[in-house]
Amino acid sequence: MSSGEVNTSVKANGQADLVETYKRLFSSEDGQRVLFDLMHQGYFLRPTIDGQGYETSLRNEGGRELVLYIIENLNREPAEILDFIKKYEEERKRELGDYDID
Repeated sequence: MSSGEVNTSVKANGQADLVETYKRLFSSEDGQRVLFDLMHQGYFLRPTIDGQGYETSLRNEGGRELVLYIIENLNREPAEILDFIKKYEEERKRELGDYDID
């Protein structure tokens, strides 16, 4: 086995460990609450272009990209992700009452 193959194997194992860490962290009640907040702050379900300028839109898109990265690392089936998004929306509505969820 070459050093390149060993390095690739180590990276793969490290990534697998990281994915498991993401799953443990964000499957807890506290982790889900934090992820819900990141989804809101990161413009996950809202337009990232808000009329406040190019830099603001780029920042908003960066937040969305980070949330997508976290969700990707949770390595869930699409149906599970949709259920999680529905739970997020329900939580936002509960928190805001009759207010607009944006």
